This record gives sequence, C-alpha cells and structure tokens, in this order.
Amino acid sequence: MNRGAIDGPVDAFIAHHSLHHIVELERLFDLIDQTLSPDGHFISCDMIGRNGHMRWPETLRYIEAIWVNLPEVKKYNWQFRSYHHQFINFDCSREGFEGIRAQDIMPLLLQRFSFDGFVGCGGIIDPFVDRGYGPNYDAANALDRDFIDLVATANDAMIDAGQIKPTMMFADMVKKNSGVAPRVVGRRTPEFCVRYP
Repeated sequence: MNRGAIDGPVDAFIAHHSLHHIVELERLFDLIDQTLSPDGHFISCDMIGRNGHMRWPETLRYIEAIWVNLPEVKKYNWQFRSYHHQFINFDCSREGFEGIRAQDIMPLLLQRFSFDGFVGCGGIIDPFVDRGYGPNYDAANALDRDFIDLVATANDAMIDAGQIKPTMMFADMVKKNSGVAPRVVGRRTPEFCVRYP
C-alpha cells in the first residue's frame, strides 16, 4: 500500500474495511488504476459515511429522535463502558486513523473507476447494530428483533427517497469507461449514494 510502484498488470485488488484508514487515497487509487489489468477488478467493502464515522446532520436527527425514546438499558456503550443518556456523535478520527477520510472515498472512486456492481447500505441503523450499542439487542428477543427490523426498514426507505445517504459500500470496480452498466440495488447507483460535504 505504501509502495511507489507495483509490478503490473494486476488482475485483482481487494480492500476490506481498510480504505477509511488511509490518508493518501488519491495516491493509492492512482496506483491501483495504473496497474489494474484491462479486465481486472478492484473489490472493496468499506465505510463511506462522514469522516470519523460521525453522522451527517440529516441522519443524526433521526437517531436522536429514536434515542430519547429508548430505555436506559439500551443506551449502554460496550466500548466506552458507560451509559450515554444522549446520543454522542463521536468523532472516531480523533484517535488513530479511524474513518479519517471516509467521506472522500466515493467521490474519488467515481473519478477513477467504473462500477461493475455496487451496494450502498447503512445509516440510521448503524449505532443500533454496531460494536458500541449492538450488544444491547438480543436476536432471541422478539421485541429487539422487531425494533431492529423497523429501524432497518425505515433506513432503507429513507436512502431510497434520497433523505439520507448510505454509510457502507460493497463495490466491484473496473477500469474507467469500461462500458459496463453497474448492477445495483434499486436506484442506489454509486452516484446516487454519494453524500458531498
């Protein structure tokens, strides 16, 4: 990843939840583009939300509206080992490189690659299923399952309506202008899923 050059051509690059830790995205994407074979693929599953995994204002207001109605037992954060009576829009990039340039990933990929397949998901649902608060919900508990299903269904409807943007991508990319029509879910093309600051 830190090399100035890679012996090419390369048939496949895979980036699994690593891009959001990288500061020099432009350099890395240019290196991949330069060495990717004409029929090669660049595959990634990564976070594409706001830097530091913070919530965009339009997503945050829905999370906060849900939060005030949650029982206190659901507000325990297992990472911080404390109760958060109000939802904290924590900036994870303050320590290390967590989500350091997450919001830049999609715009930079769109400049340099075409998409063969793309799925955008996540948003409002994230804090309720992540490592911090997710353990508060029990898959064996019908009420917990119904709550998660309800939030996930609303999340998907709001993405599809363009009210919020996804925070995660599953992407299969190829050389720019390869003439492929991306396989997507509904109207969630890569372009539709970008949230510009």
